[in-house]
Amino acid sequence: GAQVYIDQTMIPIFGTLTEAPSPVREEEPLPSATMKATLPGIRARLQASWVPRLQRALRTFLAEQRNEIAARVEDRHAHISRKPSETSAWWSGNWDRKLREALLPLMEEMGQQTSQRVAVKVRPPAKADGDYLERVLKLIRDSAGVRIGGINETTRDDIRRLVEQGVEQGLSSAELGRSIREATTFNDVRAEMIARTETMNAYNEA
Repeated sequence: GAQVYIDQTMIPIFGTLTEAPSPVREEEPLPSATMKATLPGIRARLQASWVPRLQRALRTFLAEQRNEIAARVEDRHAHISRKPSETSAWWSGNWDRKLREALLPLMEEMGQQTSQRVAVKVRPPAKADGDYLERVLKLIRDSAGVRIGGINETTRDDIRRLVEQGVEQGLSSAELGRSIREATTFNDVRAEMIARTETMNAYNEA
């Protein structure tokens, strides 16, 4: 994630060049140039510190979700065998709330930290309004809420297909529960993937 910036006025120390070329000067630096020069370093540092924190929270959440779903599938195996496509037997309507509780505090803290670091590097407008930070955090909360719903929808769809396949194969309650506990939907690779995605989204929004 490190980026190297080389000064365009560098000249070779050996050769026939006797005078350094005049540096190119601009009357006023463009805001976009300033942003490009400063933000990659901020992003790299934030990724290094925040991805592991979100990953740990997601690992805990996915483990709880995995164990609860597997237990419900085992307990209601007879009903599920009759209606394998019906998710209400094993899916909880509280998962979105629980995932928000796990992720949003971390993402808000990261958004605040990002905004503060950017403000140090990039001078804000002279007439910046006082509720800037609150608007940043609201943006993070609102957009993360939509994505959290999508994360859980993906989990539900993956497990529904797994249940349907298990019923079709005639798996017992214990076998079906074990297949859910071993599903890649809940593994650490997915936790890391979500953590990286959410870290970058919160960074971009901040």
